[in-house]
Amino acid sequence: MQLTPERLNLEYLQWTLENLGNRNKDDLRFGQYLDWKYDLKLHLSDRSADIFYQERADVVYDEIHRVLAQNNVQNTL
Repeated sequence: MQLTPERLNLEYLQWTLENLGNRNKDDLRFGQYLDWKYDLKLHLSDRSADIFYQERADVVYDEIHRVLAQNNVQNTL
């Protein structure tokens, strides 16, 4: 399954409601959860390691949303 901006919005909303922006019941951070569910390979890139280990879900959401939006613009060119 591919992570789209729409899916990211839903994931973030659900995460925030269920976990109050913190780790989930499996002790995963939001970035780790998204990496596991969508196979983003966040932990393999030095530039994205901060997202993988970031405790704040809002910071992860903002960064991934920015990248998805940027990729979407590039794909339409």
